[in-house]
Amino acid sequence: MVTREPYKSYDQSLAYLRGLAVFGIKPGLERMEALLALMGNPERRARFIHVGGTNGKGSTLAIMDALLREMGWRTGCFTSPHIHDWRERVRCDGSMISKEDVLRGVNIIRPLAALLPARGLEHPTEFEISTALAFWYFAEQRPDIVLLEVGLGGAVDSTNVIQAEGVVLTSVGMDHMEYLGGTLTEIAGVKAGIIKDKAPVVMSEQYAEVVPVIEEACRRCGAPLICVRVREGEFKEDVLAEQRVSRGVVYGEAYAAPLPSLTPEYTSCFDYYGVIGGPVNGGSANSEPANGEPANGEPANGERTRVNSCEVSLVGRHQIQNAATALAAVEVLLKRDFSSSSPYVTSRPHSACHFSSLSSERVRQALLKVVWPGRTELVMCSLPHKTVRVLLDGAHNEEGMRALAQVLEQGFPRRRLVFCLGMLADKAIEKSLKSLLPLGDAFVTTRVPSERAGNWRRVTDLVKAAGYLCREEENVAAAVRVALEMCGEEDLLCVTGSLYMLGEIDKIFLELCDSFKKWQYWF
Repeated sequence: MVTREPYKSYDQSLAYLRGLAVFGIKPGLERMEALLALMGNPERRARFIHVGGTNGKGSTLAIMDALLREMGWRTGCFTSPHIHDWRERVRCDGSMISKEDVLRGVNIIRPLAALLPARGLEHPTEFEISTALAFWYFAEQRPDIVLLEVGLGGAVDSTNVIQAEGVVLTSVGMDHMEYLGGTLTEIAGVKAGIIKDKAPVVMSEQYAEVVPVIEEACRRCGAPLICVRVREGEFKEDVLAEQRVSRGVVYGEAYAAPLPSLTPEYTSCFDYYGVIGGPVNGGSANSEPANGEPANGEPANGERTRVNSCEVSLVGRHQIQNAATALAAVEVLLKRDFSSSSPYVTSRPHSACHFSSLSSERVRQALLKVVWPGRTELVMCSLPHKTVRVLLDGAHNEEGMRALAQVLEQGFPRRRLVFCLGMLADKAIEKSLKSLLPLGDAFVTTRVPSERAGNWRRVTDLVKAAGYLCREEENVAAAVRVALEMCGEEDLLCVTGSLYMLGEIDKIFLELCDSFKKWQYWF
């Protein structure tokens, strides 16, 4: 038996985590379940909201985190990938896990992970070890609730070993087709795999072919389904209200109505109409009332929560959808009966008894505090002879690029728009670029700093084939330098295509610019 000396520094533990990339991406739960069993099943000592979908997971989770913390809850968050620091992935009460705790966790998990091959299992992957580290950390910290983001897909993602208090499904689109399937229906089936027995599901607006897949999963699990939409104008009861029990699924609804924004480049405004229908404590169409409340989960007076003039510090109509979905999920969570849930956790959340409804003022305050780097994030870069506005966005697939294009069409007035683009080779590059190309005046393409970069020059070929001016620089810093040189003070530079590329940006700006400021942090 090989003796493994404990690591003595954070840098050693980080090198270990990065080195696990050699094991690749291997969907499946057997390795994760075996490792957690060796660890004493820390995932059973916390409460979770499971957040899945294709686009908007991170933004929705960040908004939920801001809302819950504003209301006094202690929160844990697990997200991926990170942008600047690995420790961004694991946070408690808004603070990253400490370097000392990463070192401690790795020294506990590493020898246990090394036992799995002797038991006929492959060594855990980098994401599985990271997820196990997060579970261990949250079991120690004991937050009131953990917001857990799915890594890839859902059904066989390494996070799918928990019994969630609720599930959030953001927009499902085409991405990671080599793992999840080649159609929206197939992908939705994998994403719906995180839906659990009787746990309420809060769902963003979806493509038509996705909805029946989610409905069937809810019917099978006896889970109520709350649909969140973005609509223009005043709320009117519609067909959903007449079909709150249909096809074996209990329905609820919430929605947001967009409002004109005084600062459309920096915030998104809307009115929120809260959850009505859908028993929040879970149950099928034949559920009995819980705690004397109506079976459809509505307040006794039949009124819904309403919060007017919400303003979220994330830009775009898609962020209104994400904010409304987060609000609905928090509203459902605040109404949960924790005494009858989570068989492995016996204590009530420390703060749960203090909040039975949403506070409008606290909601507004929380939404303006949301910070989610790399999502329509505006940076002002001061160079020796000019100041350039730079928009950073991690859009990396067709739906994300379409949302970014909509943001650029509606705001950010400029003389010219310059793109600095880098995309991973395993993405649907041609379809993704289709919505952005008509908006650009000049392009600089670069290689994403990732082993998945592959034939990164395909982006260049597609841009040039469409007839656009394009420069190519393999190094990200060189590409950003060229793009900044192309821009005047009335122009806008948009850096996009991959979150992995954005991780290099702050260091590059520190080297190239006299100073730079991030608008989101100014509130």
